[in-house]
Amino acid sequence: MPYFVAGQNATVFSKNVQMEVSDCNSEHERCPLYQGTVHKVTFHFEPTKDFPSNTDFRVHGVFPKFTVPYRGRAPACAGIVDEEETCNNGGFVTSQQYKHESTFAVSNTYPKIKLTVRFSITDRKTKEYLLCREVPVEIMAPLTTPSPQENEAK
Repeated sequence: MPYFVAGQNATVFSKNVQMEVSDCNSEHERCPLYQGTVHKVTFHFEPTKDFPSNTDFRVHGVFPKFTVPYRGRAPACAGIVDEEETCNNGGFVTSQQYKHESTFAVSNTYPKIKLTVRFSITDRKTKEYLLCREVPVEIMAPLTTPSPQENEAK
């Protein structure tokens, strides 16, 4: 799966970052996102700096001339899924491994377009990036399953 760190001027304070998007793999130039589906995004990462205060997980659609928030901010600690990993007071600790999961829906009303989606975890006060990845995607018409009549015709 192709992905890249957002922006040339963005400093990101994490290492050993692995990202997975459901139904997307390395054979896709752009992750196919079908209207009417829900996708899971999983990050494994290790902070290189303490983020002791509240952090937010955000998703944005990135276009050539503007950026659009997909949804409002959500507390990043809410997405931590391993019981051994904890967020202290809503923050993250240097050199500890974390696993973060979230889901996002692709509405039937979204236009069929190509864009980039940015996933980030930021400090609520300083706006510094703990984690930031962008993924090229293509929103596509829903997959259709053949009707019983179509199957019989084959």
